[in-house]
Amino acid sequence: MKKLAVLFVLVLFVLMLAVSFAPEAQAKGGVYPCMLSLLCGPRIGLEYNEGKPVRTQEWLQIIGIGTIWILVENTMKNGCTGCIYSFAGPRVGYEANQRKIRIVQECLPVFLPLLRVLPAIEAFQGKTMTEIANESGLNISSETGGA
Repeated sequence: MKKLAVLFVLVLFVLMLAVSFAPEAQAKGGVYPCMLSLLCGPRIGLEYNEGKPVRTQEWLQIIGIGTIWILVENTMKNGCTGCIYSFAGPRVGYEANQRKIRIVQECLPVFLPLLRVLPAIEAFQGKTMTEIANESGLNISSETGGA
């Protein structure tokens, strides 16, 4: 069992190194954003397609070190809502004051990990979080700023 755990950590480390040295300016979609969505969180690959970088604490979350950092940071930024949303993904909690949560793609994977593949497929196809937010009406600022 220990050998399997060590092998798993080594594979994650190699993937993390490979992903960190990937080219910055690339076409939207593909394996890199898909892996980011699977390993780091549901919105990270989608936002990478927009050109946003992966934050250090999101990388550290892969091995468990960044989880507390993310919870504290999101709680300080968005209060209790940011902390609770962080369990669905680091950027979900970080953007709690900007976008609503997507129940199927971001909330249910906490309970059913197989559903974590859905945002990864969208990232692979080249979709961006802005496109999805506009299609699904997830932007909070657009609702409160109009009237």
